[in-house]
Amino acid sequence: MAEARDRACWNRTFAVLAQLYNANRDPKHSQAIDPVQYFPWDQGQQKQAPPPTPEERQMLRRRYPGQRRK
Repeated sequence: MAEARDRACWNRTFAVLAQLYNANRDPKHSQAIDPVQYFPWDQGQQKQAPPPTPEERQMLRRRYPGQRRK
């Protein structure tokens, strides 16, 4: 619970830092930043899952039959 409170406080701090940076940056020389770039705890946790292999897709189609999205 204390860790969640600590993260919430830091999330607000990072949002303010990102706003200050984006408001005072030179658009010709730098890009806007996202508050997540400041957040050190979730650096390794934001990885995206790889797409399913053809075998996994076939297994999912057999397991969950139904209409396919168009």
